[in-house]
Amino acid sequence: MFSRRLWYAPWKCAILVVLLLLANLLPTHSDLLAYTPQNPEVLAMRRKAVAYLEKSPSHKQLGGKCLVAMAIHKELNADQHPKVLEAIEACRKFSADKSRKLTGPDVYSVGIAIIFLCGIDPARYHTEIEDLLAILESLRKPNIGAWGYPDKHANSCDTSMTQYGVLCYWAAHEAGFQIDFDVAAACCNWLLRTQDPSGAWSYQGKVSGSETTRITQDKFEIRHSMAAAGLSSVYIMADLLSLVPKPRPKKVRTSSGAVRPVEQNKQDEQDTPDRKPRTNMVSKERVSAAMKLGDKWFVGEGFAINGKTPALHYYMYALERYQSFREKVTGEEQPDWYDAGVNHLIGTQRPDGSWSGKHAQQVDTSFAVLFLLRSTQKTIKGGQPQTGFLISGHRIPRDTTNMFVKNGRLEAPSRKKATDEVLAMLLRTDESELRSSFDLLEELELSRDPGQRAAQIAKLRRLLRAGEYEKRLVAIKTFTSTRDLDQVPALIYALSDPDFEIKKMARDGLRFMSRKFYGYGLVDEPDKEQEKAAILNWQKWYLSIKPDAEFWN
Repeated sequence: MFSRRLWYAPWKCAILVVLLLLANLLPTHSDLLAYTPQNPEVLAMRRKAVAYLEKSPSHKQLGGKCLVAMAIHKELNADQHPKVLEAIEACRKFSADKSRKLTGPDVYSVGIAIIFLCGIDPARYHTEIEDLLAILESLRKPNIGAWGYPDKHANSCDTSMTQYGVLCYWAAHEAGFQIDFDVAAACCNWLLRTQDPSGAWSYQGKVSGSETTRITQDKFEIRHSMAAAGLSSVYIMADLLSLVPKPRPKKVRTSSGAVRPVEQNKQDEQDTPDRKPRTNMVSKERVSAAMKLGDKWFVGEGFAINGKTPALHYYMYALERYQSFREKVTGEEQPDWYDAGVNHLIGTQRPDGSWSGKHAQQVDTSFAVLFLLRSTQKTIKGGQPQTGFLISGHRIPRDTTNMFVKNGRLEAPSRKKATDEVLAMLLRTDESELRSSFDLLEELELSRDPGQRAAQIAKLRRLLRAGEYEKRLVAIKTFTSTRDLDQVPALIYALSDPDFEIKKMARDGLRFMSRKFYGYGLVDEPDKEQEKAAILNWQKWYLSIKPDAEFWN
């Protein structure tokens, strides 16, 4: 009996080794549970939360009203929702009240109001936004460079308020408003001088007297929410002031949790130069060092999402903002933080759809909805581009199709030459310049002349293969608007685009042109296999009506 056990033992060990090796090749539990905003469980949570917000009592403060309205609008895209209209009216009254005595906490309300209106319609509400930007500037401490309470902590600024001022600068600039980059640079320098040696930030920042030395902040005021607020603000300022290279090629998470780089045309990379800094008042090296140190803090001891995290939902909104801008700069996704947040919110959502924490219930719920939506990422990607925006405070026509940049200004040439002028500008302009002067370009009108049209289509194909989201967006809008079946290969190619908004535009364009309104079942954020299946089905359909068709590689 003893000898038989010895005889079989090596085989049992071998089987065990093989099983362990196979286990390592299979997707991990975390890979299988990786969430996205389009996950059914995430969608269900959001819809339940928004239903609560729709019925919740009106918040007394302007910022609370706007935060609730922003969550509802981003989820439902409902401009005329009662809560949205209520918040817009509150913004109008606040901005028009010249007799109002402003206090420190107004920074939060004014900041959220500006972000809200810029996301609704910056052209329609340009007067209110300009007035609110003036109020925001009046609350900034020019001798320090950032925002804080004018009475208590009179000689310091706080990271909590400053994050909303920074986000307002970025949102307003993206909407076409003129921003004083030197003022923004002063704020950026304050953030750099108040970073703790650990990489985090405290509530009330102690300013270092040296540009090269970080001083220890109050350890009792270093919190997750302040670290996320400070680090996200540095990333935002780096983007606003063009202190980082052009966005790197994105790496997209697949269904297994791995990441893949997005292929770019080498010629397109050469045609797009690195961005030039908008100010010489901030050291790019210091900004890069601050981001690396902050990233290290979050990768190490700093990351946590649980019931013990102070001001949890407020922190989660800042965390999503930090991660979204980090993704933009580095091109790398780190899905674990989102998965951890979703798992926590699943377990803590109340029966009425709300979440409860440090703030008012509808405020905490709005923060949670914005986190689940990946609202900052959606804004960065241009999920809901507006029309009729402003440049340096001046309105331009809502139809910008035929306008182009000349001597730093938008011009409206004759329709015959407009498309060629615009295409030339798009091919030579980098993303930062494009956003500052041509952010909301709609589809172009292609020439009826066969030779000229062919040349324009060739340029649009280059744009669709380009790295910048804005250029690909113009191309896909134009190809979709032509309703020309000859452009179907371009739309099929765009189904593999890394940005889900462009995928959806291509999918919806194909459905309309084919009259197959349910298409081939491509979801908003498909995995690789779903994407591949849809592409093959659309190619099969197109070959049925045009057997000699050729598809893009």
